[in-house]
Amino acid sequence: MKAKGKRKSTVETGLVRWRLIPHEAMVLSIMLLFISGVMPARGQGTNSAMAIEHFIQGGLYDAQNDPLNAIKEYLQAALYDSTSSNIYSALAVDYYQLAQRNEALIYAQKAITLDSTTTDANLVLAKCLRDMGRDQEARNIFEWVIILDEDNVEAHFALAQLAEKLKDEDAILRELEAISRLVPRSAEFHFRLAETYQKRGMLNKALIEFQKVLEDYPTSLRARIGMTEIYGQQRQWNKAVLQYREILDLKPNNEIAFRQRLGQVLMYLNRWDEAITEFRILLDEDNTTPRIWIDLSNALRRNGQLDEAISVLYDGMKAIPQSADLHGGIGIILLEQNKLDQAALAFQEAISIDERDTRSWINLGLTYRRQDRTDEAISVLENSIKAIPSDPDLKLYLGSIYLEGKEFKKAINEFKEALDMDSKYPKSWISLGYAYMEQGEVKKGFETFEKSVKMLPDNVSLRLNLADIYMNSQQYNQAIAQYQKVISLNRKDTRGWINLSLAYLRQNKYSETENILNQALTLLPRNPDIHLYLGVSYMQRKNYYEAGVQFQQVIDLNPRDSRGWVNLGLVHLRQEDYGKCI
Repeated sequence: MKAKGKRKSTVETGLVRWRLIPHEAMVLSIMLLFISGVMPARGQGTNSAMAIEHFIQGGLYDAQNDPLNAIKEYLQAALYDSTSSNIYSALAVDYYQLAQRNEALIYAQKAITLDSTTTDANLVLAKCLRDMGRDQEARNIFEWVIILDEDNVEAHFALAQLAEKLKDEDAILRELEAISRLVPRSAEFHFRLAETYQKRGMLNKALIEFQKVLEDYPTSLRARIGMTEIYGQQRQWNKAVLQYREILDLKPNNEIAFRQRLGQVLMYLNRWDEAITEFRILLDEDNTTPRIWIDLSNALRRNGQLDEAISVLYDGMKAIPQSADLHGGIGIILLEQNKLDQAALAFQEAISIDERDTRSWINLGLTYRRQDRTDEAISVLENSIKAIPSDPDLKLYLGSIYLEGKEFKKAINEFKEALDMDSKYPKSWISLGYAYMEQGEVKKGFETFEKSVKMLPDNVSLRLNLADIYMNSQQYNQAIAQYQKVISLNRKDTRGWINLSLAYLRQNKYSETENILNQALTLLPRNPDIHLYLGVSYMQRKNYYEAGVQFQQVIDLNPRDSRGWVNLGLVHLRQEDYGKCI
């Protein structure tokens, strides 16, 4: 810092921060300096006058984007006035622009020695240090620039880049928020901020950033896709549907994929007619993809139009006669209609087309089991294993047939062989663990599940199953520990929250139960299951008003969910409010 009362150089008093003034304004400022008498006219012969003249000429060259000639003028100015931090700052900036880092570093340090508060010189120094890989030193200087000029976009941007390199998530978010405030019309920074919010689970804030982009760029596919993803994460499927329709109106290159996803979401919402419409549009565009025929058939089937569902698959087979998927799809519908002989023929045809169609092998075995043809089911699975020797699912299904027949030794052997094929396949561990328990070897069952979570510590399904068997044996502390681990692995997985609450509810610990579920609602406010179990806890301790509020929330979120209606009716019944029960 300069000492108080130190005489400033002529250049500093003559033109402060001239580089931030547009070219026309700068020329006007020069004229004003002449008029005011601050800048001496040519020919007066003083060092200060010559310094100012060269400094201003350098500025004019900079305004013309001519840093080479600007540097020549600044060097001349420095010969006449070696006390001006502004001259050295200007040299540092132009040398850096020409990628002459050593010179830029030298003049930046000279400027800072004269005046530690010079923003331009500090910015150049920080950039040089960053380029040299001295990240923490650079970061400190960039932060000093922000103290000097809190709205310095370049410094904020550099800090954001360094934070990403140093994996400092809090700093990334802080800098992106600052940049988005300073450059409100920059879509790219809104996108980056939205994606950062998404990573941190701050979904509502991410939505706001995408909406800001859409205010300026309403046809932005990237923003609409981002919003659609968030609505899916929040289970706000109706809003997701609206965004999918907006995306399709923009005619994206991958229109087929978006329309297919829209159809699947509509099926999830039981909006069968709309889903059927979308899949029919898809078929008009592409009738050579089996998945589209199958999706349309599934939508028709779930809408109760079984005959039409089968008819669609037969039409698909005319377009794609060698599709194992379509034959398998017909087999599934026939199986549901209990037309077992016809279903078996369809699955056999699928297998003849594609011997590696695991699903059709398994479905053929299932068909024989439904017909009590167990030996044939076993034979089918044995043949499938010869055809696809590396697929653990076939071993698991064969093991399940043995398990159903109480042939525990054979079942356990198949499950072990499935694990030998792939020791990281969770279904194999789960099947083996429950086989031991069903055989009565509970200790071995526990050991299998405990071994599985050591092998796959981040697998949620394995931990949930281990926790379930702890809870079923009333080992609540162990169950709670596993459910807490599930939550730490995936805070958005409702199974962890709900089962953790049940572990306390079974012990009549209502306060703990409700605290857990209320905490879950801060992350998943629109999840009907969480509201349902919270209502159950309130009802068990006869807090009927709060229970009713939660069950009404279930109904509001999903009017088709009968659990909300039934439990709300029970609330009224227990309060003897019979008129509202009906």
